[in-house]
Amino acid sequence: MSPRALIALLVLGLIVGSFSGSWNGGPAVCRAQMPPEQTVTTLKPAEGLEVILFAAEPMVVNPTNIDVDSRGRVWVTEGLNYRLYRNEKGEIVRQHGADRIKILEDTDLDGRADKVTVFAEGITPVPMGLAVEERYDDHGRYLGCRVYVGNSPNLMVFEDTNGDDKADRIEPLLTGFGGIDSDHGVHGMVLALDGKLYFTHGDGCCSVQPDKSQKTQNFDVVDHSGRHVRSDQLANTLRVNRDGTEFEIIADRQRNNYEIALDSFGGMFVSDNDDDGRQGCRIIHVFDGGSYGYRTPGSPRHWGEEVPGNLPKLVGTGNGSPCGLRVCETNALGDRFLGALLEAEAGTRQINVFPLTRMGATYRTTSGETLLRGDDPWFRPVDVTLDHDGSALVADWYDGGVGGHAFQDQTTGRIYRVAPKGWQPSRPSHDFGTPDGLLAALKSPVTATQDAAARALVAQGPAACATVAQLALNGSPIERARALWVWTRIDGLDPAVTLANDPDPRVREQAARILGRDVSRMGDVTFTRPEAQRPLRALERLDDLLTLVDDPDAGVRKEVILALRDLPTNHDGGKVGQALRRLTASWDGQDRWYLEALGLALQHREPAFITDLLGDPRSGAGGVFGPLDLEQTARQGDVALPPYFPADRNDAYLTPEDQFGPVTPLSRSLGLAWRLNRAETAAWVAEVLPSLDHPALRRVAEEILGRASDPAIGVRLARLATNDLTTDPNRARSAIATLASKLGGDWRAARDHQAVSDLITRALATPSLRGDALKLIAATKSPRYVNTLIDLIGGQDPELRADALETLARLSPETARPLVEEALERARGQSASNPLADASARALIRLADSPEKARDRLRDLLTDENLPLGLRREALKSLAGFQQGIDTILDLGRTQALPSELIGEARLILASHPDPRMRQRAAADLPASASKGRDFSDLIELAARNGDAQRGRAQFLAGSQACAGCHRVQGKGEWIGPDLSTIGVKYAKADLLRHILAPNEAIGYNYRTVVVALNDGQILSGLPVEDSAERLILKTADGRRITIPVAEIEERSQSDVSLMPEGLLDQWDDQAIVDLLEYLSSLTATVAVVGELEVVEPNDASSVNRLTANVEGLFDLSSLWATNPNSNQPDAARSVTLRVGLTSPGVQTARLVLDHGPGWRVAVALDGQPLTLDPHSETTLELPAGRVADLTLILKRSPQANDDASRSTLGVAVVADRPVRTTLRRP
Repeated sequence: MSPRALIALLVLGLIVGSFSGSWNGGPAVCRAQMPPEQTVTTLKPAEGLEVILFAAEPMVVNPTNIDVDSRGRVWVTEGLNYRLYRNEKGEIVRQHGADRIKILEDTDLDGRADKVTVFAEGITPVPMGLAVEERYDDHGRYLGCRVYVGNSPNLMVFEDTNGDDKADRIEPLLTGFGGIDSDHGVHGMVLALDGKLYFTHGDGCCSVQPDKSQKTQNFDVVDHSGRHVRSDQLANTLRVNRDGTEFEIIADRQRNNYEIALDSFGGMFVSDNDDDGRQGCRIIHVFDGGSYGYRTPGSPRHWGEEVPGNLPKLVGTGNGSPCGLRVCETNALGDRFLGALLEAEAGTRQINVFPLTRMGATYRTTSGETLLRGDDPWFRPVDVTLDHDGSALVADWYDGGVGGHAFQDQTTGRIYRVAPKGWQPSRPSHDFGTPDGLLAALKSPVTATQDAAARALVAQGPAACATVAQLALNGSPIERARALWVWTRIDGLDPAVTLANDPDPRVREQAARILGRDVSRMGDVTFTRPEAQRPLRALERLDDLLTLVDDPDAGVRKEVILALRDLPTNHDGGKVGQALRRLTASWDGQDRWYLEALGLALQHREPAFITDLLGDPRSGAGGVFGPLDLEQTARQGDVALPPYFPADRNDAYLTPEDQFGPVTPLSRSLGLAWRLNRAETAAWVAEVLPSLDHPALRRVAEEILGRASDPAIGVRLARLATNDLTTDPNRARSAIATLASKLGGDWRAARDHQAVSDLITRALATPSLRGDALKLIAATKSPRYVNTLIDLIGGQDPELRADALETLARLSPETARPLVEEALERARGQSASNPLADASARALIRLADSPEKARDRLRDLLTDENLPLGLRREALKSLAGFQQGIDTILDLGRTQALPSELIGEARLILASHPDPRMRQRAAADLPASASKGRDFSDLIELAARNGDAQRGRAQFLAGSQACAGCHRVQGKGEWIGPDLSTIGVKYAKADLLRHILAPNEAIGYNYRTVVVALNDGQILSGLPVEDSAERLILKTADGRRITIPVAEIEERSQSDVSLMPEGLLDQWDDQAIVDLLEYLSSLTATVAVVGELEVVEPNDASSVNRLTANVEGLFDLSSLWATNPNSNQPDAARSVTLRVGLTSPGVQTARLVLDHGPGWRVAVALDGQPLTLDPHSETTLELPAGRVADLTLILKRSPQANDDASRSTLGVAVVADRPVRTTLRRP
């Protein structure tokens, strides 16, 4: 017996063996927040529509997906045993025989389901995704169906072979998927008119193993045709023939893509989820071969949309839990919904509507309208689909919270219908036995109906061609598209050639897609049978594809580019290369999606071909974009430049109104060089860079060079930076930062080059760049700078002395050791520590001969009462970085020898230790005084009380255990844990309380602690904010950033322990907790974190014309105050004017929130009208509709400010009921 057959028998026994159970089968008592009839009254449909309850518990419980069949019946998958490895406790217990597929019917046409049939049950652990494929015979009689369901490690097929609505044949279509018993596995099945099955696979996190342990596990699948496909590229969009052959990866590097939706033209869209606080949930327009940037190596951002090679999102939806997705191809709900995306958003409790506007190679959209939204905190829409009459059906998981694999209810679930007011129930009436009936069914908004009609027409073969061709040539665009799929399945590819001249560009794009689509080679693909590797279709139909090379529509040309990406450049006399030159030349210099398609087709071409595209900058001869004309274009910075997308914020996206600047041959050439990231393009940029006079152009050029791997590029960059030092230190600073980062990796061979040494010497002579020079010295790892560092340690600048000492400890430990001891001794008897002493404590681990000696020396510092408390605190932190040190802290605590002032801090540090044994020891040896040890059962009644949100806000921001020390809310606070700006939308009070009390219960995947063991014995833990080939940057629980060269890491792992310690509410009284919950539950307004600011009037920072916020939404202002050799103005007299445009979807009152240090004075104006900031640096904004409002900030240093006391960062956020967008340029 084959392994596949054995799996099938085991699954069949598990599922069919439990059919004897009742259809509701769950606990008898429902614990709903509201009864379904009451919840309906809280739901708010779009104007002109109404909402009607179709089904509720106990008929349906915990729905995960829904589908509609050709007879108007609603299919639903249920997930009662959802992630029990995390949730089985209290009222959440295993429901044997649960996790079903049900069929719901409204037999009496009163609008509500009254009949339920259990199609299959006992689908362990939980069915995710649902697609119903019905079968009819030649006379239109129903024969049965095949139902596709995701249930990692399998993609399952449940087959009803005799039409009795019972699954009697069950087997895995494919097996080998990860994300077992996790949301991050297989889901999102959709039947497509090309005859394939499309589905999604999350990033495989938390995949439960037989021993109950978890690991990240993607997939390793051998399909029925012999294709062996593996992936380690996080989440993927996938497709396969329905017989299990030609399994392929369409696109990768997503996070947790719940569902795919296709339009009739073959356009693909995916809803992708992100952790709370990241503001990163999104919908993407999927390209064949596309990569979507999640956790891009080398990018400090959560989504590397600023990195060439990554496709940006179509729309950002902020925080939430995006689930089901559907393209609405009917106007039954209203003309404004025709062609729009409908997205079920369980986190924000609404069905989003995103109308699509075709622009360039993709679409753009706007947000704002919802099809349905709810005020019941338990309303959790997880899927949306369309019925035969065009009304929408919405599945409601109905629970107090979503996310982190947690839930709290196994007894409730609802399905609602959204329809035009006055809607009346009806039954579909389809004739699957005649050609006219099949064409009518093909026009249905129901996917299963379309699919059944298409397969019936295909089964008729050539006899159906004339009927189908008539619709393909004369129907509406959507009808033509559906008919074209069927026509080509019957008659081959020639019908696509006919429709390649269609007046609608979407149909022409579809024709190119059909002619050029090949089975993807993404991922690690091998072939167990030679016949599985089929010839390239695009090669066979090349001449037909080339007729579309000059199509006026960029989307059509994009599809041609993707078709050519695997074809040899010189095929058939160079036809492919010639076509690619023309397709490159037609790029408008602004369209990121078109550029990414070009990158896919060009990135592996011959060097000579790439060089020819760009031309020779030394002679001034241009490539495909024409002469560069550097004398003119090198000074023109107000042009469209990479990344051609607002990558400064996770929720940013392009709307139809957004525009870029003009283009020049130079700007287009830079854009192409940026995307291709080749040795040839880097050499071209290095030749051009000295001629670039505008800072915006130089910024892009330096970014391109910073991605190059050739050390010779680093040498050229060092020389250019040295030349810049005299005229513009800021311009040199960015080059120095690039060199400091790259010398530890690709440019290692340039460490000792004279050009690097010259740059360091000149930078050290420039006061504003000495700190930057130290980073460059550290990157060289060269002992030649020891004397220079000793001189700096003896200087006057406290911070520079400290940095120099830590750098010296890295380069020459023997030389640094006596200087460290001297600094520590000088601190003795002082009332306060100083930067040099603190740096000495941090350096001791690196300088000691062994971990034991480091432990002993640091223990002496920690317990020495003659040393200042700040220095002893640094010793405590250093001890906490390695195991022997932790043991010492705990021993001191147990013997009551730990300084009383530091017990609380020690407890906080060790409460988030990745090893549970250490946490237990800390709880025992470092007890908090008067701890109440309160748990959820003690406090649950507090969630029902009303509190004072303002008091809760004050407690959050400035209480004795201020939450804002780790969490950012609406522009205030730190960004260690998730941003909680909209947490009130996602969780009810009881769930908020549960997460505070048990932070390890449902940790966001991207907030799991990374633990690294270093070669010198240190153990460090924190959240990764940058993870590249050269370095890892961790953010610790106390907000520090630690930069770790990858070469110094011996081992790394991931912990399931939250950085948020347990027991945070132990010292809070009941009223304080009630007020905190009231405040958190009130956080529902949207927040626009400004990610880019235009520098309008820099007095002496000519190379800075734009500021970009870091991943935490903060702008570094230090570069604006770098000393300019030509400036004689004192700091207090200098100012900088910054500007950003704000666009509101309607007239509304918003709140501006600024976050800056005490050393800054800020003046604010909106459209030139001055505004008054309150003591918290906040003010009200009256935003207009339909235009961009200019927000201006004028910054000055306070006369009393100094570099040590004034935080040089700025945060800008706009809080509003409706989303506000930001832009640097007026449309």
